[in-house]
Amino acid sequence: MRYTLVHSPLVGPTTWSLVATRLRALGHDVAVPSLVDVAARGRWQQVVEAAAAGACDGSGTHVVVGHSGAGPLLPMIAKRISPAPTALVFVDAGVPPASGTADLVPPAFFDHLLGLAVDGRLPRWSDWFGDDVMADLVQDPDVRSAAAAELPQLPLSYFAEAVPVPKGWTRMPCAYLLLSDPYGADLAAAAERGWPVAVEAGKHLDLLNRPEAITASILELVAAAVPATT
Repeated sequence: MRYTLVHSPLVGPTTWSLVATRLRALGHDVAVPSLVDVAARGRWQQVVEAAAAGACDGSGTHVVVGHSGAGPLLPMIAKRISPAPTALVFVDAGVPPASGTADLVPPAFFDHLLGLAVDGRLPRWSDWFGDDVMADLVQDPDVRSAAAAELPQLPLSYFAEAVPVPKGWTRMPCAYLLLSDPYGADLAAAAERGWPVAVEAGKHLDLLNRPEAITASILELVAAAVPATT
């Protein structure tokens, strides 16, 4: 089976690195495209194109998994991949509406970002929440340093434009994995759509703290969303 692991544009590919290693050890083909450089340019369209261009090559079942800020982009990324992916998995991520447009950040939070921007550019994501946020989110100091070193500074303009939602995207098998409380509403939205859902209660970056458990949950969700993969 093939997996494309899409990181949030606010962080870097290290966030998926340990899950990718676990999936490969289990015999899966895995791609983790880096979106750091294109995200810093400030256009979601370039992020989508980079993610699709870096998707896992090959044939057979292909699952695209998005974490956090990658969630609103997943349907558009899937649209750009040919042949179309088999399924999408949202991990502690925003779930786009069935139609219309998806905000890249809640409108109320955009007002908060306005106060953080300097000359139109935001500080690193970790600096939005205080000096100790990475120490709280990532246990291992070496892993934490690697993840922190990749954090880009995005233009405020990146969040000003909503993302169009492809028509009929919800017909694709989807699943949802919750890691942290702030995404509870997205978990509920996924459950209301009849998607397989799971909860690995912990922290938003537990991809780097509990990769084996997160990997196991993703595999179980994929098996539930696409039974033929079992």
